[in-house]
This record gives sequence, structure tokens and C-alpha cells, in this order.
Amino acid sequence: MKTLMELYNKVQNPLVDNKLMGDLLNAYRQGDSFYKKVQEINAIKSNSTVNQSDKVDLHLYLINRWIKAFSGAPAEHIKNMLEMGNEGYDKLQAYLKTVGKITTVEQYNNIFGHQGERNELQVLAVNYFYSPPTFWTEYLDSHVIDAKQYDQDEVNHRLYINCDNADIYNIANKFIIKCTRDELKFHFKFDQATDRADKMVIYSSTENLLKYYNMLEEIGKENPEIIKRCGKPAALTGNINGWIGVGDEPKTNDSYTDIRCNIINDSIRKQLAASVLKNIGREKTVDGKIVRFNDVLVGTMANAAVDYLNGINIKQLDNPKNKASLIEHLRGSFITRALGAYSNDANWAIDTDSGVVFKGKIEELQIPTSTNTHLTIDKPIFDKGFKNMAAEFQGSTVFADKLRMEIETQMLSKKLGNGKFCFDAGTKEKFEALDNKIAALTPAP
Repeated sequence: MKTLMELYNKVQNPLVDNKLMGDLLNAYRQGDSFYKKVQEINAIKSNSTVNQSDKVDLHLYLINRWIKAFSGAPAEHIKNMLEMGNEGYDKLQAYLKTVGKITTVEQYNNIFGHQGERNELQVLAVNYFYSPPTFWTEYLDSHVIDAKQYDQDEVNHRLYINCDNADIYNIANKFIIKCTRDELKFHFKFDQATDRADKMVIYSSTENLLKYYNMLEEIGKENPEIIKRCGKPAALTGNINGWIGVGDEPKTNDSYTDIRCNIINDSIRKQLAASVLKNIGREKTVDGKIVRFNDVLVGTMANAAVDYLNGINIKQLDNPKNKASLIEHLRGSFITRALGAYSNDANWAIDTDSGVVFKGKIEELQIPTSTNTHLTIDKPIFDKGFKNMAAEFQGSTVFADKLRMEIETQMLSKKLGNGKFCFDAGTKEKFEALDNKIAALTPAP
């Protein structure tokens, strides 16, 4: 691929995929962690584990590159690092100058020691090697591995790979080799997993994005068996070629997926409330029988209450009389008032842990029990029932089209998207400007 605009035009907007829209609606219905459920879309359900030989090869390469860079750093650089508060940089350099080439795992481990038993030099090695605090298994930054002797590139974009666990270190090795060959920095993270599709994330400046992409394509052509084992990239990224995804780096401290999950979650809630309200009083045919939408709504809400209370070992609603009492309460104007509140923007806020959280007041239902006490059926229970109503619109192209429009509207309001869900507003213009700049500097053939 020769230009950034060629890459831009090849990117598939994930929102046009009807299957993905259905998967997102299903993730919303499950109610617990929308973010986690979205991560699981496209995840490779494989029992494979990492290739230990590839892992050892990567670690030995990195440790020897780090030792060479650190021990060979000029005195002026060491002085600057000390003045910037990097204590012990000089001591660590003096020690690493005495260390030969690392060829075994035992030698590698001796550099860092064991937690709770490390001496001063081993503590310094841990602090200044390539492992900043992170939940990711590997977080690799050539800036750190090369002893911080140059500035890091600005991060504007991300490339995503959903590879098989068995291939992850092999791909990492090959990517670093090609970056070294072309004298490019690298900055990426990866982790083995069976419950997420963003296993490898490569950070890139706009200037290097096309170079990194072409390197990955090169790896794919040289190793077609690896690509056959790759899954589709993470669901909310732009699919470039079937196995590589792309997205813009957030301008805030929120994650790429978090930002988009919050928008989608809120958009589904709005569109679902509007669709439910629109269908109140209507009828439809199911398996040859006329079914009232109101009965479906009331039954779904009642079942959510029963499921919730059974889950906390409160069995009163198992009694048909009590369940009938609940249904009668639901049949009244309560449902319409409640759903009206659901569709009112002023009453909602976004919470990343629990999804959509209601800030306004929904009246509680007091259900009589056999012991003359009352059960309170409150907002969290109705949340679950409301989300379960998404099943009524699963597979509806009309609902999917309206949901797309709502998502795109919210994206644009936050200066995101502009026709490509994975990019920010202005990315296309940035790509065009850099392509034109490169073309102007390129001699005519």
C-alpha cells in the first residue's frame, strides 16, 4: 500500500456490519459489563498457549539489545538521566558493562533476581528495563529498550491484531526485526487471551502508520499459516484486510474501546426506549398467533424481577398469586411513565463499571407477600427487564439503521467518526495532507 488515503479508503466501517450490530445488541442484553462483552466479540476461542521457544527468543533478543544500548550510552546521556531523577543510572551502566551476552533463561533471570530477594543492581535492572506497571503480559517500547537515548514518537493511531496465542511471540519477533531493519522505533503491547480480540496493539505516529501496516502485510505474505489462524480484528476497530484493525489514539485518558462502548451503550438505550414506546399497544404474529406487544413487555419485566429475586434466594414471586400481582402493577400506566423516563436524556449518566445508570426517580412497586410484608421491585430490576427487551428487535434492519444513525450522531458531537467509526474527525484531512507532502518531496520517475 502506497498512501495513507489508500489505507483510509480500504478501512471497513464496523457500523455497516449487520452481524456486528446484532452482536452489540446481544452484549447490551447481557447487562453485566458491556465493555467486556464487546471485547469478546471476534475473540478466538482456542485452547492454544504461547510458544515458549518464541518467547525465549524474544526475551533474549530484548535483554541483549538493552544491555548493549545501556552499557554503550555516552557519559553525557547518563549525566542527563541522573539530573532528570533516574537514580542509579550510572551504577547500572557500570554493572551492565561487565555482563556478557545473555544466552540462557537462567542468565536472563539472574539479571533481575526474584521479588523480595533482589539486590540493589537487580532492583535497578527491573526499574529500567522494558516492563512498566501494566496488566498486559508484554509492553515493549524501543525507547526504553534503547536506554531512552532518543525521544518517543507521538502516538496518533493504533493497529490491532487478533492472532492465535501460539503465534503471538512469533509475530512480535518478526515485527521487531522488520522495525530494526528499517530503522524504525516500535511501541506495542500484547497478551495471550481467549476472551478478547485485541491481543496485540501497535502504537503509531501518522508518519509511521503506513510503514507499520506494510510490515504486517509483509509478515502475512511470508507466513500465510499465521494469518489463517488469525481472527477478525477487535469489533470496534476499522477492519483493513480481514486480520488487521485500525483506530485513532484517544485524546483523553479513556481507552479507545471505552469511549466507543459508552457511545454505543447510550445509543442502544435511547433507540431501544424509543422503539419500545413506539410499539406499545401494537400486535404482531408469532408462530401463527396474535401477540400483544404490551404482554411481551410486561412479561419480560416480570420475568426479570423473578430471576433477580430468585438469584438472591427470595422465592415469594414463585407464588403465582404474587407474580400475578406484579403483572397487574406493570400493566398500568407505570410502564409508560418508566419508559418515558428511560428516553429522557436529563435523567441518565454513564458509568464505566455498570453501564447505564439512572439518576432520576422511578417509583418502586410494593408487592404483597404471603407473610403480609412487601417486596420492593426497584430500578435495577427494571434495568434488566428493559435490556431484555432488546431481543424483540434483534435482527431488525430498521432498528439497526436507526441505531447506526444515533451512534454516528453521538460520534460527530464528540468530534469522532465522520464516516469512519474508528477515526476522529480530521483524520482524513491529516492523511491527505501528509500524502501530498510526501508526493511533493518525491522525485518524478
